[in-house]
Amino acid sequence: MNAAKARYAAEFGKETTPLGGKTPKATEGYADMKAMKKDMSDPRYKTSEAFRKQVEAKIAKSAFLTAR
Repeated sequence: MNAAKARYAAEFGKETTPLGGKTPKATEGYADMKAMKKDMSDPRYKTSEAFRKQVEAKIAKSAFLTAR
């Protein structure tokens, strides 16, 4: 695996693009509790570790939770 990775880096460089072709945005926090609950109610929250991590990152940057 490392050899294939090294060949790829040598040919194309180390910068990669996600499979969807979009560069990920910097994570911003939730504007309010309603938006947070909406994501937590999404079926992906129960089934996708990646989605849960995105939600956790947004929660950590949510000003409304720390503005007390």
